Formats: sequence, structure tokens, C-alpha cells
Amino acid sequence: MCSGIIRGLGIKKFTELELVDRLDSILAISRNKDLKDIKISKRYFIVFLLHSLWDYFGRIFEPHFPKVLPVLRQLFGDHSEDIRKLSTGALNVAMRSMSAYGVKQILPILMEGCHSDNWRTKTSSLHALGSMAHLATKQLASSLP
Repeated sequence: MCSGIIRGLGIKKFTELELVDRLDSILAISRNKDLKDIKISKRYFIVFLLHSLWDYFGRIFEPHFPKVLPVLRQLFGDHSEDIRKLSTGALNVAMRSMSAYGVKQILPILMEGCHSDNWRTKTSSLHALGSMAHLATKQLASSLP
């Protein structure tokens, strides 16, 4: 519903409302605490919102992707299997509409996730790199040396 309202208002209004910053502030607690301390309903909300934003806006949402990817990367390592599956699905939706510039922006963030202490975050980051290879092959090929 929220993404439908945003689509109706347009991407300019989306930027004016600073929704990415508000979304990031919802999970600001998770940077200091474990994700299990945040209510599961908030984590579901964030994943569904990201999924629908990428689904509706596609490449238009791409400049905000580096701000959102660390939050999504934290959700990759969630204790709930549903949240992990949904966050991986949201990333796959994002990869389908990714340009070469977007891949160059998020590749270092995903590589940083491979060095995380959480094993689930590591495996999900590797899975995200794998989905990037399947869903954004031309874009990934142009960003590799």
C-alpha cells in the first residue's frame, strides 16, 4: 500500500519525504543490538516495503540502493527463516532491474558482507553475488576487471 501511494506521488515526493532515511532509522537499533531485539513485524515491514519499492520503481530506486543494502544485508542473517527468504527475494527483484552503474555500487558492499562475523550474513552475501551472476550478467561482466 505504501509503495502504491509513493508511485502515485512520484519519485520526487519519495525523495522529499526522505523515506530511505526513515527506513534506515527504523533499523538503527540493529546496528547496536542483535536483530532478534527488533520486533519481527518491523522486519517484515521493511522487507516487504523494499520488495515493493524495487518492484514498482525498478532502476529509478537504484540511487538509494547503497543506503538500503546494508540494512538488507543485516536481514540476510536474521534468525527467522521467513525473513531470510523474503530478503533474498527482495534482492533478486532488485537485481533484475540493476544497471551496470548500480552493480558497481553494490559489489563492494556485498563483498564486505562476505567478511562478516555472522555466518548467515556471509552465506546470504554469497548467494546475493550468485543471484547477481544469474540476473545481472551483462552488468556484472562490465564491472569485473
